[in-house]
Amino acid sequence: MTSWEDYGDPLMTDRIHSLLIAHSQKVSLAVHALKSSAEAWQQGDIDILEKRVDELGGLEEEADALRRSIARELA
Repeated sequence: MTSWEDYGDPLMTDRIHSLLIAHSQKVSLAVHALKSSAEAWQQGDIDILEKRVDELGGLEEEADALRRSIARELA
């Protein structure tokens, strides 16, 4: 198993750590938006449902960008 120390540069390690935290926050926000979407769907609230779907699209793009940044840092 690779440890963070194997990446050498402490600044790079801090950067990766920060990116991982940001990514996990986006995932948490997406989970909340999904739960809210499900509730809106069950209640027939189309306005809230559309808002959450749009929010999910943005969160997906942001999470993907963070994931790519992490991959670049690790490469």
